[in-house]
Amino acid sequence: MLTRREFLAVGTAAAALAATPTGALAQIRGPQTARDAVPPTSPSPVSPRPPDNLGGSTVNVGSNPSDLQTAINAALNADGTHRGNTYVCPAGVTYNPLILPAAMGTGWTCIRSGSASLPPAGTRVQPSHAGSMFRILSSGAINDARCITMPSPTSGWRFIGMELANPNDNFTYAMVEVVRSNRISFEGCYLHARPGQFMRRALYFLLSDDLQVWDSYISECKEGPPTDADTQTIFTRGGSRIHIENCELQAAGENIMFGDQGSSLPTNDITFRRNHCFKPLAWRGAIKNVKNLFEIKFAWRTLAEGNIFENNWLSAQPGEAILLNNSWQAEGFYCDTRDLMFRENTIINSPAFLAIADQNNGDGGPIRCAFRNNLGLQVPNRGLKFLHRCTDIWIEHNTIVPVDASSGGSPFVAVLLAPDAPGKMPNFTFKHNVIGGATYGMFCNGGYDTATYNRWLPDRAFQTNVIVGLRGQPALAGVQYLASPAAAGIDVVTGRLKPGSPLIRAGSDGKDLGVDFVQLTAAQTGT
Repeated sequence: MLTRREFLAVGTAAAALAATPTGALAQIRGPQTARDAVPPTSPSPVSPRPPDNLGGSTVNVGSNPSDLQTAINAALNADGTHRGNTYVCPAGVTYNPLILPAAMGTGWTCIRSGSASLPPAGTRVQPSHAGSMFRILSSGAINDARCITMPSPTSGWRFIGMELANPNDNFTYAMVEVVRSNRISFEGCYLHARPGQFMRRALYFLLSDDLQVWDSYISECKEGPPTDADTQTIFTRGGSRIHIENCELQAAGENIMFGDQGSSLPTNDITFRRNHCFKPLAWRGAIKNVKNLFEIKFAWRTLAEGNIFENNWLSAQPGEAILLNNSWQAEGFYCDTRDLMFRENTIINSPAFLAIADQNNGDGGPIRCAFRNNLGLQVPNRGLKFLHRCTDIWIEHNTIVPVDASSGGSPFVAVLLAPDAPGKMPNFTFKHNVIGGATYGMFCNGGYDTATYNRWLPDRAFQTNVIVGLRGQPALAGVQYLASPAAAGIDVVTGRLKPGSPLIRAGSDGKDLGVDFVQLTAAQTGT
């Protein structure tokens, strides 16, 4: 993640050094009436994973259901520190649920599959790899079936090539609860409910630090009647340094959620990179509680980079793929989002792209959140929504198309801003974006024109933005309306500019308007 100085150097603060393009779009470089938003602070990195050679013994685990627990019971020294052993489990063997003993110190124990058929680190596993994994099967007890439990704080456990599953369709709350523990890593693992089973979440992280999930596949996180509760693949409350990379994450409610109204402390220092958050279309109509693909309620310092968020629909919420949902709590603390960098992500097939909301209309709202170089495709209803209050929001080089009213939902608006009082969205930066528009374009508390924005967002920085698909809107400094995709020279299926598009190199930074596909592809492929 860029430092603030680097962010400013490569962003629009360098616009004065860029060549000034000519042509029809030169007129939309409206006056900058405020300083640019303050960029977010970077998250602290997670503690590194250990080397493959931990310094202890390599132990081959037997094939009886209790053998893995027996091995783990012998993994620690008398003082509770790790021996540094690696336990190798035969592929295809099923073990009883595990209880991890309390551990201390800086060492590790590794439990891994012995199969050579699993993909290497850096390659995401698939359900087809299950036969090469060892399996831990929960008890199947209603509500309380866990595959791995940690009754006391523990640390230093690494799982590689593991499948977690349930023996029946009884409801389960979570497969693993990590509570007041640290340094736990899941790598190349397959966690799933059964197709006919309700499971609220796979991983629940509570007040725990240095947790990692790599190259894994988590699916079938869904819940129906009578509760129709929210479901997630991974849910955090409190804790610090969470790293989730290159995973398949399938859940009905919120595919991933950081913090909630039950958290008295934020989750800090999150890295969420190169994941695929996906809702199976077979759930549409069958599962009522469908909300979004990525939600933050209470988290500080987050990097979300190079992810793909796919499939969302109007159900329990208006259909935003990405939601920052902040609010005051009766206990006297405020759940908020601070220092989020959301960049080089793709959203596919969602009624709306992003909503930022302060639910209580108080002196709060998200602070220092940047959305840069993201792509939204098959987004028919709304591009961006900002409600009540927020500070230092930076929106730059995003492409969101088509916003064309094709879904039958409403409203059809490119960008909706609704501050609850003048000046309550200070330092709002909006530059070099291309967003589809249908009924409404840039809509702010009942108006579209510069006078309206001068009243409600007096300290804003709008520059070189295009709304595609509308004509005849009132003049708004920094925004131009083009009547059709053809006029903009943009392919609304791919989001790419066509040869000869007036948006090519039209930015005040000398770049194309909208997303930079070279940077987007590099972030999503890890190249």
